Amino acid sequence: NHWYAHVRVRDLAGNWSTAARHLGPFYIDLTPPTNPTTFGGSHTIGVWSNDPTIFITWSGATDPGGSGVYGYSYQWDVSPVALPDSTLDTTGNSMTSGILATSNNRWFHVRTRDLAGNWSTSAAHRGAFYIDTTPPSSSASSPNSSGSTSFLVTWSGSDAHSGIDNYDVQYRDTTVNGAWTTWKSATSTTSGTFNGTSGHIYQFRSRARDNAGNLEAYPGVADDTTEVATLDFFARNPGIEVNQAIQDLNNSVVLIARKRTFVRCYVQSDSGNIASVNARLRVYRGATYWGILSPANSGATITVRSSPDRGQLNHAYYFDVPTGWLSAGSVRFECEVNTPKKYAENDYGNNVRSATVSFVEAPDMDVWWIDIPYNYGGSTRHVRSVDRTRLTKWTKAAYPINKLNVTYAYLDPPYGSLPTASTVNDDLWWNKIKKFLNFDFSPLYQRWYAQALQVDGNTFMRGRSMGIPEAVASGPTGDTGGWDPDGNYGDWYGGHENGHSYGRAHVKGGPYAGSGSCGDEAGPDNSYPYTQGRLSPGTSMWANNTLYGVDWSLTTPLIVTPDWYDVMTYCGPQWISDYTYEAIYNRMVAEEGTLRPERVQGVERLVIMGKIVTATNTVTLSTFYRVPNADDWAGRDLSGTYHIKLLDASNVVLADYNFSPRGVTEVDDPEQDITELVPWVTGTQKIVIASATQHLITRTVSANAPTVTVQAPGGGITLTGSSVIVSWSASDPDGESLTFSLDYSQDGGATWLPLSGQIPSTTIAIDLTLLPGGTQGKFRVWASDGVNTATDETEGTFVVPQKAPQILAVDPPDGTTYVISQTISFEAEVYDPEDGTLPEGNLQWSSSLDGVLGTGALLQLDTLSIGSHIITLTATDSNGAQTTQSFTINVTAEPGTPTDTELYLPLITKN
Repeated sequence: NHWYAHVRVRDLAGNWSTAARHLGPFYIDLTPPTNPTTFGGSHTIGVWSNDPTIFITWSGATDPGGSGVYGYSYQWDVSPVALPDSTLDTTGNSMTSGILATSNNRWFHVRTRDLAGNWSTSAAHRGAFYIDTTPPSSSASSPNSSGSTSFLVTWSGSDAHSGIDNYDVQYRDTTVNGAWTTWKSATSTTSGTFNGTSGHIYQFRSRARDNAGNLEAYPGVADDTTEVATLDFFARNPGIEVNQAIQDLNNSVVLIARKRTFVRCYVQSDSGNIASVNARLRVYRGATYWGILSPANSGATITVRSSPDRGQLNHAYYFDVPTGWLSAGSVRFECEVNTPKKYAENDYGNNVRSATVSFVEAPDMDVWWIDIPYNYGGSTRHVRSVDRTRLTKWTKAAYPINKLNVTYAYLDPPYGSLPTASTVNDDLWWNKIKKFLNFDFSPLYQRWYAQALQVDGNTFMRGRSMGIPEAVASGPTGDTGGWDPDGNYGDWYGGHENGHSYGRAHVKGGPYAGSGSCGDEAGPDNSYPYTQGRLSPGTSMWANNTLYGVDWSLTTPLIVTPDWYDVMTYCGPQWISDYTYEAIYNRMVAEEGTLRPERVQGVERLVIMGKIVTATNTVTLSTFYRVPNADDWAGRDLSGTYHIKLLDASNVVLADYNFSPRGVTEVDDPEQDITELVPWVTGTQKIVIASATQHLITRTVSANAPTVTVQAPGGGITLTGSSVIVSWSASDPDGESLTFSLDYSQDGGATWLPLSGQIPSTTIAIDLTLLPGGTQGKFRVWASDGVNTATDETEGTFVVPQKAPQILAVDPPDGTTYVISQTISFEAEVYDPEDGTLPEGNLQWSSSLDGVLGTGALLQLDTLSIGSHIITLTATDSNGAQTTQSFTINVTAEPGTPTDTELYLPLITKN
């Protein structure tokens, strides 16, 4: 850097300049620079790294020629001695590589250039660098089954480059729906002994970590599964009980098509009590598979016990089978315990049991539930909705029917005080005759049952059926305690009295508990097969003929044990026996067929009502009526030893009708009913009730019939307010006292609704809030002088405001929780004052989550989505009036559904 050029000038004469010009200095460097001698950066030579980009620094390059280091050329390759080209890459002292492929011979080469443009004749080399970006692979292995709670788990892996450094191993207990849990962490071993729990099922998975730090992702599914097969569940044989009300293990009790049915599946454990065990019920019609059901037990599981109790609801699985699957014919039920598989067993071959049964058709049961209001303590006492709905639900559950057609009615005006059942039955019987005039023969065997609410302990309206069999009965209702599971005795009390009306005599209970109590039943059925009126021939739990009941009228079904009593006893607790159940069924079938009499041409007939104490032949007569154009349906006993004789003025017998008193006598109630409907004979002057040997009582027929005229309300008006005054005028030419009864028509007299008992006055107040609405309203009054009868009805028609449907009860209760796979039975009791029982399509169920669900008084679903549902029932009558009721149910996930969710995110690293 010190070369100069000096120049002097000479002319042609040879003269030189006295001074020189100087140019310089000039820099001359012909010596190549040296390469870097010191390196640093992100990676260590000979050590595996999973970072494919290498940051490298260098220093120590010199330039002996003096011009100084200017920059560098570099390159990456797999050769340890490569020479970079003479293209300047950087004037700095560091660089970051691009993404380098996996290899264990990555080299960095750098060559120096000085300011004079000289390049070093060689390169500096850095390497080899080890790059591995590929994760290793591994898997865990465990035995499929282990007879011990301790077993060996192994794992192994492979890595093509840096090699495996260590493993992580996880397990998951699927039996308890456990999350993945780390068992081994960063272990260099390849096996271990796992200690599990008896009967549990474990899943295992592994991941490997290589020497470059690459970590394998856990697989989304298990590598292997081990069953700790130390348990055994088994379905008992016989082990399937198809129970609609009462059943034995042979399923010998008749099964009614489309009746609510609960299949109980009995299972057992040989390894102690094991909680939360799954099961399923498969249903077949012949070879056709109809569907699969989850248990209706809470949570859809039970604790399987080593010693289950058949009398405990949750000691067995129970399945609420959709009634739509249960049409008449053969059905096969196949129950399997521990499915979906939750526990490990050493024998799965005994988990399944099946039973094939047949369902038969049953007639509809047509009933009127009649409120008997009466005055008490200055107010009118009516039966409550709970009294009616409990009677309805109990009857549906206990009786051999799939359809109960209910008409809710009442008598108005109220009785002045609590009436006797005998008085009520007379009024019901007379009203039933009025209802079925004019050849309305279809509801011949419709039962009428009246209830009177009792909440005081001073008096009691003892229940009574008019006969055995008969179509009229009445009884009390109210709140109770003790054995009664629902706190309302009107349901089983009504079941008892209606049992009489279907031909069932008392069953003698025991042990004897006193007069009028258990064991003191009058006129017991000596054919009843079980001792002391019990439900079953014995109580041995697993004997095939031991009977257990299911009362599914309650929110949670109640298992009725064989030590209960038959409903036809006076004992408690009571339920219906198979004997009574099948006898009622046979009676209903017979009434639909062979017992249905030929229709008899309507003629004028005489309604006779009274009481008789047969022990003394003491007779008391009530009001008689002569009714025109009446069918003969009353079921008079033509072989009876008592007589109704119609005599003329000369005591000549014009007609002689045999009959038998109706009903059963009790020690404290010796009366029986005389309720007969016989053809009237013109010229009759005397009506005689006689025994086989003597006349007991005579009623004289007066010469003239009474007259009656309805005065108010008149036609052409709309009735408003809470009540309406109905009045009429009446007289009798013979001066005899008159008795009245009242009917109401909402269709201009085409049909009539009997409205009252016996009325002594000519003015009464009718509760307008209970009266069915209509635009063609009429009242009809009957007047009797004891025999002769007159009627009159409203001149014209009036309007009674329409009523909206009444939702009396809905199930399930608000707040009930279900598992998504369980059958949910939505059930409603709805009645409309004008339409009566609404058609199935007029009852719509909807969900706040799933929209419209379906229609009907019973809707069974297992398709609701998970979540909290506001369920709404909308009842719509024929006039478009609607009533809604809402409640909440919760649907949760299936037990055993994984609750843990693993989320894998991209891995971002920063130097």
